[in-house]
Amino acid sequence: MYYLTAFSSVILLSAVFCLTKIYQNRCGSAPSAVIPFTMLGGFASSVFFFVFSLVSGGEPFGFTLFSFAAALLTVICFGSYTFLGFRIMSKSGVSLYTMFLMLGGMILPYLFGMIFLSGDEEASSILFPAVLPAALKLPSRIAGIILMTVSVVLTSGGNRRNEKGSKKTLLACVAVFFLNGAVSIVSKIHQLPSNADKAVDTGSFVMMTSLVKFCLFFVLFAVLLTVAKKRKSTAPICDPRAVIVAVCAAFFDGFSYFLQLTGASHLPATVLYPLVTGGSIVITAVCGRLFFKEKRSVAGTAGVVLCFVSTFFFL
Repeated sequence: MYYLTAFSSVILLSAVFCLTKIYQNRCGSAPSAVIPFTMLGGFASSVFFFVFSLVSGGEPFGFTLFSFAAALLTVICFGSYTFLGFRIMSKSGVSLYTMFLMLGGMILPYLFGMIFLSGDEEASSILFPAVLPAALKLPSRIAGIILMTVSVVLTSGGNRRNEKGSKKTLLACVAVFFLNGAVSIVSKIHQLPSNADKAVDTGSFVMMTSLVKFCLFFVLFAVLLTVAKKRKSTAPICDPRAVIVAVCAAFFDGFSYFLQLTGASHLPATVLYPLVTGGSIVITAVCGRLFFKEKRSVAGTAGVVLCFVSTFFFL
């Protein structure tokens, strides 16, 4: 039952990446396209988690300076990799972006936990991959990281021959890897039991992050409108269909997150998150080929398959 819940969250997460690609195809990859997309996403996710908090009986509006700082840093990293992600998708497609994004969100917090939180089982949050629960699992997980590294090299090499400006795209992919890893690490630190006295609960933190995202990008959107008005240029907003796509992506993302929370309460994090990471990478790669006609070399395809296999070394 809960494996079905986890798989459903993977389908929804893959749909989010595909909807983002559809929006990017319609509106381009300039800041005037990225800022409205992120602003709308922040608004929609705020509404989603507000309703979720009301239904679950939680407190959506908790506040501490520590949590606000963590939320602000999270949004800055999120916004940065979203800008880069639109560029990557316009050059190389959605599957390459998804691979670097998801691997960064899995590998870096794992290494952070292994180095800085080793032995503290309570430090593991249901939101993120667990730190080492047993020393016996270390060799297989190191092997998994090595295989993931090989898969990234294969995938990058497979794309390099087919695109212009490949070095810039590869650098953007690496930046996305580290930025999403930073998001997971900041959130993990926020969830540590040792920080419980100065941090809001999980629901309030998610709500705060969504609101900060909406407010920050609303300000940027207002600046874009002001600049466009002064220059008498086209206002930075897409057609209504693209707006609907952006809102649907945000709601799907919120529902996927909800299903991950549900699954995490009944499945080990070391099972859930490799499934989410590997599954979303493979499904998005398949969707990229079927719906967006993204071509992959033999090396690129082998990289995706190897990446999926390597995630199971963390089980």
